Amino acid sequence: NFGQNTDDFLNGGFDLEMYNRHHDVRVDDVRIISFSGLDVSIIDHMDFFELHEDIFECNLSGRISSLDVSNLPTNLSLTGHELLVITFGTPGLPRITQVFTIDKISDKVQLDGQGQMYDLHFVSSSFINNIFRGVSKSYSGTISSTVESIFQTYINPDTSSNAIKINVEQTMGDYKVVIPGWKPNVAINWLRRKAVSLGHYPSSNYVYYQDLDGFNFVSLASLYNNPVLATYSSLPIRSSE
Repeated sequence: NFGQNTDDFLNGGFDLEMYNRHHDVRVDDVRIISFSGLDVSIIDHMDFFELHEDIFECNLSGRISSLDVSNLPTNLSLTGHELLVITFGTPGLPRITQVFTIDKISDKVQLDGQGQMYDLHFVSSSFINNIFRGVSKSYSGTISSTVESIFQTYINPDTSSNAIKINVEQTMGDYKVVIPGWKPNVAINWLRRKAVSLGHYPSSNYVYYQDLDGFNFVSLASLYNNPVLATYSSLPIRSSE
């Protein structure tokens, strides 16, 4: 949960590249791109930014609370499904730019004066493909190869170097399955419950989730066995007394 943008830190005299507190993140820009191609930054209207990442959820999601005196939803003709481009990052590390889709706009709360407050809820743009497409096909081979095929055909058919990738842990055994018109995420979640890891036999506790690096179809055992990325120490807060 991030409540300040970079302008707040500049006005307060903070070093933008210094890690000042636990979970410190800088939000550099938030842009809305409408169906007509209008591209507008709303960073000056942002009051609160929340991004939800969970190994038990198929897609990234979140919300932005906006303090708005310009009536942006009306002026931009926002109806939902516009693109939301967010650039943010941890101080000292490369910035991340992610593209989401606005899937809901909360009711507006009128504030004193002419301002209003509302939430923009967003979800990974890949989730929109999942909503509008169904898988009606038979597959044979390993479960991991079937998952890769479903992902590349129905969720993210983009093959460019900038396309969202899926990290798939190889599974044991060959299967013949028929997917009867299910949504792609439903089909992959059904397959993960049948998957057995080739490299961590007999682990069958697969998860399918999206993080900031892409999608993952892996076993919990493989996550447990990943190398340590960083070690943190908890120290008492210094007192001026």
